Amino acid sequence: MYSDVNRVTLTDVASDVEPTTLSDQFSNTDTTLMTLESVNNFDVFENVSVANTNPGYLKVGSEIIKYTGIDGSTLTGITRGIDNTVISTHAGGELVYKYELDGVSLLRINKTHELSDYDGTAPITLDTYNLSVDMGQSISGDTVSIDRRPGNAGGFPALYFNRNKTAGGIDVKGTYNLPFTQIIPKINTIVPTGTAIFNNVRTISESSVNGTEPSYVDKGFQSTSLFQTVTFDSPRMVASNLNEGLLLNNDLFLGNKSMTFTQDLVTGDSRISPAIDLNDTSVIFTNNRINQPVTNYATDPRVNTIDNDPNRFVYVTKNIVLENPATSLQVQLDAYVSNFNDIRVFYALNQDVDVSETIFVPFPGYANIDINGAVINPSNNDGTPDVLVPKTDSYSQTPSLNLFREYKFTIDEQVAFRSFRIKIIGTSTNMAIVPQIKNLRATSFA
Repeated sequence: MYSDVNRVTLTDVASDVEPTTLSDQFSNTDTTLMTLESVNNFDVFENVSVANTNPGYLKVGSEIIKYTGIDGSTLTGITRGIDNTVISTHAGGELVYKYELDGVSLLRINKTHELSDYDGTAPITLDTYNLSVDMGQSISGDTVSIDRRPGNAGGFPALYFNRNKTAGGIDVKGTYNLPFTQIIPKINTIVPTGTAIFNNVRTISESSVNGTEPSYVDKGFQSTSLFQTVTFDSPRMVASNLNEGLLLNNDLFLGNKSMTFTQDLVTGDSRISPAIDLNDTSVIFTNNRINQPVTNYATDPRVNTIDNDPNRFVYVTKNIVLENPATSLQVQLDAYVSNFNDIRVFYALNQDVDVSETIFVPFPGYANIDINGAVINPSNNDGTPDVLVPKTDSYSQTPSLNLFREYKFTIDEQVAFRSFRIKIIGTSTNMAIVPQIKNLRATSFA
């Protein structure tokens, strides 16, 4: 879900209101009165008293039921099977949940949402997205439409969640896309002499989490080999059925499918043919967990820790203990860094604590070192190398040796230290192309 053009359907978000129970059996033909052991909390729905103009909703089993009034311990004005749920018989003693979360109807939450409707400022991240709940929606499967947006003309107060909280239960589900940058097609075939099978895969684009690529662009067919890794130069995805149906609804995509695998069977002899075992087919998908969420490494304190760092390509060494104290530290490494990528290096001195408690400091960087090698301003340290290293224009997930360049990071004139750690951050705006590092060396000097 790295682009806001996506839709997501949430289901099974649960109520946070203490449930009650049915007093008696409620059959699938009952349509008038429903008696509960307790009606506490059921007389108000979305912070307004229940009435014909503001019905309440509850869930028993998997059925959602509407009610418009309360008489003693009995709910009145019953309407069954709301939101296309199945009308069922419910036994006495069965749990009854008010269909509300933090003061907001779950009919507004357990539905299909458009990521583009989000009106906040928090960005989509590698593992999270944000949704804005529509307070003016019509209720699916019912005729009631209650507009609770600020400035509405319906006479009801504007509706907001009551408080900030974590809720919804452990059974919450959301539809999702499957992003990938590599695949391994695993299809068993029989190819007799004189025959052949030509394999091709058609994919669509996915956005990188901090990139600019648009999603749902047709990337055409690409030749593939079975049981071998197929590498793509940009992110791709298998979209959810929901997004396929809404965003690939044209003649270009057979069956609105976001991924198509074709096999052309060829023979030079009409008596023999290659064969495909359709009962034993699978595809292995691989994706890179990499992002570029930080814009200023000198001023963003999150990168100085492990637990708060929003980067997902992070390597940290063990705590290196020296036999003799040192006052200078130099890190050298060979790295493949494309124009999509960046690497930053940090150090921590004399911190014999758990890595989760370690505070790292970025190396000064070429822009913060004067002609004599002295640090100009420690507050401007940004973790870049001692000299500017040009990035490569050749993009590959398996770069050859000549695409690796040496990077050097140095800090001098430190208070004597007996231990150090090194932290390396890698970033990318194209999740298919990642920085690669080898030959890491760290040297301390007295």
